[in-house]
Amino acid sequence: MKHFTYGNQQRIFLNTALGCSARCQYCYLPHLGLGHAPRSIPAEDALALFYQSDNFIPGSHGTILSLGCYSECWDNENKSETMKLLSDLVTHENYIQMSTKQSISREELKEIDSLALYPGQIVIHLSVPTLLHSEELEPGTAKPKERLSPLQWMSELNNLCFALYIKPVIPNVTLEDAPEYGRLMETYGVPAVVGPLLVAGQGAVLVGEGDLKEINNNESKILQDMLAQHGDVYTHSTQIIDNLRMKKSY
Repeated sequence: MKHFTYGNQQRIFLNTALGCSARCQYCYLPHLGLGHAPRSIPAEDALALFYQSDNFIPGSHGTILSLGCYSECWDNENKSETMKLLSDLVTHENYIQMSTKQSISREELKEIDSLALYPGQIVIHLSVPTLLHSEELEPGTAKPKERLSPLQWMSELNNLCFALYIKPVIPNVTLEDAPEYGRLMETYGVPAVVGPLLVAGQGAVLVGEGDLKEINNNESKILQDMLAQHGDVYTHSTQIIDNLRMKKSY
């Protein structure tokens, strides 16, 4: 049952599957021995593992809960289990994050929105490391336009927050989409998370449980600087939670 839940007091990851069938060419999962045929467990089993942890601190200033990272939490096989996780975890009032390259329907968004106990408790990262080259590099994902469709329904939601998740910045690829990222940020008032590739190797990042490291490249910094004129830009997703907590305290 290793990998299904892990983390520390600041952040805990919960997975109901290990592996992903999307076959993104930049994926870090193969470096961790996780393949394209996901191995799944019920949400109840993932929660049982989670509640065994001594690291969990309940409350809005407690542990950040991240769904996925070793799988796609909103594919057809996983979304029902993800909803079960959300339904249970929101009751503790902790902030919850999820990232997806699949499409979330209007009805599904309203259902997720109804679970949250306060504005910003659930943050959905719309993962778009490339727009122009997605069909080539991300063959098993929803088209970027479909992934981004939740933005057009934001006004109908009371609690959900969204961010463009531009990780990894793919060398010689992601920068091409900078103008469109900037337009989306301004049009919808959403922040962006911009960061480098993760590859095999001993590193300090929590994702990968110490078996992954960031490969910093100049293009990440260039894109951050370009998008900063259009809205808030973060390097790590947890920084969005830090900002939400600060606003909530005021």
